[in-house]
Amino acid sequence: MSGYVLRRLGEAIPLLAIVSLLVFALLQASPGNPLAQLERDPTVSQDDIRRIAEQRGLLDPFPVQYLRWAGGAVRGDFGESLQTGRPVATEIAERLPNTVVLVLTAFAVTLLIAIPVGVASAVRQYSVFDHVVTALAFMGQSIPIFWFGLLLILVFYVGLSNPLTGGALFPAGGMYSSGLQADLANRLWHLVLPVAMLCSTWVAWYTRFLRASMLEVLSQDFVRTARAKGASERVVIYRHALKNGALPLITLIGLDLPMIFSGALFTETIFAWPGMGRLFYQSALRRDYPVLMAIVMFTSALILISNLLADLAYAWFDPRIKYT
Repeated sequence: MSGYVLRRLGEAIPLLAIVSLLVFALLQASPGNPLAQLERDPTVSQDDIRRIAEQRGLLDPFPVQYLRWAGGAVRGDFGESLQTGRPVATEIAERLPNTVVLVLTAFAVTLLIAIPVGVASAVRQYSVFDHVVTALAFMGQSIPIFWFGLLLILVFYVGLSNPLTGGALFPAGGMYSSGLQADLANRLWHLVLPVAMLCSTWVAWYTRFLRASMLEVLSQDFVRTARAKGASERVVIYRHALKNGALPLITLIGLDLPMIFSGALFTETIFAWPGMGRLFYQSALRRDYPVLMAIVMFTSALILISNLLADLAYAWFDPRIKYT
């Protein structure tokens, strides 16, 4: 197992190098430049703009710029933001905890809903409950997530009011109300709509995949053997069937896991959540290349790691899988 892990990590290094080169080239070739705002300012001369560009190394040849960035990235130094002048690591460190809180909460709520609902839907196949769950799951997969977020704001912020305070039922953005940073209840209240937006798609996908996998597992011989030995239905379903039926769910979680650290772009943008997704969106608008590169490489590394963790989880759930 250790040899397999080391081999996978070794393969990840050249892959990350190729990704960094391609992303760096795409950013350089994209229209616009980080000094566009200065160019539109009539008080800033062209000589000043050129001097700033030279100071920041924006006029250097592409290979020089890339090697300078790659050398710093290897040391953990992703440079400074072209817009704020602050270290990129500082910008990310300030936003990362906010994204972790949001996405981990959404993950927890998703699993608490999707696992029991998916199992119950498979056990009660073709029942009224199963048909309702299937219809809702298809709706969740079909509705654009950004549209659903706007709908949540229209209904729960604009339309409905809190009977106790007379204000909006749920806040439409931010992590907390002004002056209530330390109020846990207020922070949880601000989580409701963003978490609902994130969970809408995840619950739909996870429920459908788990239902399909459980239906396949429930027809296997080892499940019939467990029932024949007198095991209770609860033990058969949750100890034997679910452990084997959860493999497709592990794949989905492994693909979605990088969102815990890279951010949920639509959700954080719509609800003004100060996380990694919103930072990426704002940096893209401002052509802040160092921040964009850091977030993309961070996400790429997380995707590779999460896929490795998913493969290792397979071996734990299914002893027949061996890695050498």
